[in-house]
Amino acid sequence: MLTHHSYDRNGFTPRIGAINSPVFVKKYETSLPRSAIRAICSADNVFRGLGVLCIKMTRLLRSEAFVMVIPESTPILKNQPAFKWFSCYICLLQALLVTIMSTTTRLTLADFERLPEKEGTHYELDEGTLLMEPSPALRHNLIRQRIAEQLTHFVRSHRLGVVVEEMDFRLGTDTVRNPDVAFIGSDDLRDIDPDHSPVEGAPALAIEVISPTNLAQDTAKKVRQYLEAGSHAVWLVYPTLRLIEVHDASGAHRITEPESLQESKIFSGFKFSLSLTALFDDIFRQ
Repeated sequence: MLTHHSYDRNGFTPRIGAINSPVFVKKYETSLPRSAIRAICSADNVFRGLGVLCIKMTRLLRSEAFVMVIPESTPILKNQPAFKWFSCYICLLQALLVTIMSTTTRLTLADFERLPEKEGTHYELDEGTLLMEPSPALRHNLIRQRIAEQLTHFVRSHRLGVVVEEMDFRLGTDTVRNPDVAFIGSDDLRDIDPDHSPVEGAPALAIEVISPTNLAQDTAKKVRQYLEAGSHAVWLVYPTLRLIEVHDASGAHRITEPESLQESKIFSGFKFSLSLTALFDDIFRQ
């Protein structure tokens, strides 16, 4: 059972009435300015976020009569103004959490491009949803560098195109991905503006080094986005499992140590070989 508490801003007198449908919470959501939610979500840290929250709540309470939905069991102490305010803040916090969880603010490419650069943080845009990942660990970076060095040497020697690390690629209207290593073929380079980021379109080959914190469903979605956008293949590198998964139009298969990855289709018939034993060699044990 939910109870409707309506307060006027002068006397702060509660008027109580029963509500049978939780849909009424939508009335509260429209009362909270979107700017408040965005300010809280974009705050640099928790303390700043709480400060913004308190300011927004205070302005809301003082500027207009408001309506909210709270559990019937929530105590409203009529004769103690301080506790009334405290109860209202708690109720607003609860409603705000519901609003944030049920409301997804989608970003456009223009919004994404205006994001400020933050050292140690990588941004991606997943079909309108902003993703932020911390800077990867040392092992992750070493694996990425080894792949990039071998692939760059191979591509340059055969003049096949370019190899880049951590470059933004626009895979769709509202999707931007940042693979650890990517290969762009010579034919595709003609249509790319070298002075603009993100690069329009998908790389011929996208390579992702998978960390233990990466979720399987998110990785699978990323692979699908690359292939649908035009990538010929996606390599998923698992350092802890010491294997590589190759995804392409024909499906997926795994290469495990001590085997070597062999690829020629996306390199104009030239054969590229990558030894998994050398790739996953643990320099920290030396």
